[in-house]
Formats: sequence, C-alpha cells, structure tokens
Amino acid sequence: MKLSELNFGKVEKDGEFNWLGLTAEEYEGKKVLTFLNDEKYIKEFKKNNTITCILTTLEISEKIKGYNYGILIVENPRKDFFELHNKLVKESFYFTKNKNKISEKAMISKKATIGDYNIIIEDNVVIESNVTIYENVTIKKNSIIRSGSRIGGNACEFSRFKDKVLEVFSAGSVLVDENVEIQNNVCIDKGVFDQTYIGKNVKIDNLVHIAHDVKIGNNTLIIACSFIGGRTRISKNSFIGPNCTIKNGLFLGENSRVTMGAVVVMNVKNNEVVSGNFAIPHDQFIKRI
Repeated sequence: MKLSELNFGKVEKDGEFNWLGLTAEEYEGKKVLTFLNDEKYIKEFKKNNTITCILTTLEISEKIKGYNYGILIVENPRKDFFELHNKLVKESFYFTKNKNKISEKAMISKKATIGDYNIIIEDNVVIESNVTIYENVTIKKNSIIRSGSRIGGNACEFSRFKDKVLEVFSAGSVLVDENVEIQNNVCIDKGVFDQTYIGKNVKIDNLVHIAHDVKIGNNTLIIACSFIGGRTRISKNSFIGPNCTIKNGLFLGENSRVTMGAVVVMNVKNNEVVSGNFAIPHDQFIKRI
C-alpha cells in the first residue's frame, strides 16, 4: 500500500508499506509504517532497517527530509497512527482468514474451544478441557496446553489522548513451538503488531500471564503466578521464579535467573541472577539484607 492511498493527512513524500509497527521494534521481511511525534527519537528510528514510511508533524518532517522515507504529515502522529492501525485491522490488512489446519493426531478435549480460522495444531499436541485457542495461533508438535488456559487473546493495549482512551487492536499472532508445556490457567496474549513466541521446550507453570509480543527463548522455565510485560525478550535457558513481575520491553540474557517475587525494571545480563523489588544483582541484594 502507498501513503497516497490512505486518503488522510498530507503526503510530503510517497512511499510503500505493508505493515505498521513501533520504532523500537524490527519486523523482519516487512516494509513498516511507524509514527514520529518527538524529534528525540530520530536516532532510534534511523537504526531500524524495516521502516519505510513515517507519520509525523510538519515541523519534524523538516528534520528528516534528507532520509529515504515516505512521509505523511498529520496533526497528531501517535493518535492518527493507532486509529489507522485499528482501521486496517478491521479491513484484514495484516492477514487473510484461512481454514484451520488441525492434525488428526492431536488430542483435543471436546470441552476445549477452538477459533474459526488461522489456527495450526500439529501432531501429538494435547489440549485439555476448558482451554480456549483464539485465531492466529500455531501450536507445534508434542506441546501440551493444560485446563483453563487461554492462548492468543487480545492484548490489553490502550492509549490515552486527553479525556479519550483508545483501544489498540491486536493484529499479531502466537507461536507455541515444539515440546512446550503450558500448565493450568495460563494467559498468553497475541501480538499487537508482531508475534508472541514461546520457544522450544519452554515450561510455563500455573497462573502465568504472558503479554503481547513477548519472545521466550528455548528451555526457559517460568514458575507460577508470574507476569511478563509486553515486548519483553527472555533469552534461552532462563528461569523466572514464582510471583515475579517483568516490566514491559526489557531484555533478559541467556541463562539469566530471576528469583522469587522479584520486580524487574532493568535489563538482565547473560548468566546474571537478580533479586528484590526493584531487582538488583543477587549478591548485592544479599549484602543489603
């Protein structure tokens, strides 16, 4: 699609896009339209190789004219961006509705609820009673979804504009890779602009909430009652203890460990153990107590 086909705003320089997304995220294989409402983020979006078009103000557009981006001038870039996104979701811009592909070797309870389209369930998947699998979800072979879990529901994503609160629709998906086990009453949200990914051999305990666009690396363990905020990246072989809270947008390195009840608000390095509220390296935490 071209900016000139949107029929709103003023096209300063036409450009093509096939996805909408955020400046801080890269969307492999996509031509991304994003928004820029503060010039302090110019350096950030220049690092993103998937951005081809930008919604921005007239003032900021003067500062990016020399770059090879399509530019659409609007009064409120953030608001117009999310309203455009919602409109495109309704128009099936992001995906088409395809027939479900469910293996005959999958074991699905008659009391489970399976969405109407874009669901792939492979061989030897077990789905127990009272599970809901929403649209745009893929579950790879040998994975288990225990009773009461919800996979692929819409994200709780809202944006406030003065007295108005705008819901941001979920256009993404969920991929549960091979040999994953998801215990009872787990909630995994689909991505807003991207995919929520659960890596191979990941084990998720009861009552865990994994928010939109999270990526969890292979062999990671997430223990009961933890919350993983949206767009968080957890690298392989990591451990999230019981009752932990992980702030949105963080990066947790390989073999990282978050101990019981920790509230993580900063990135965690490879092989690092963090504890406390707010979480700090575990040895520092022990010294302080």
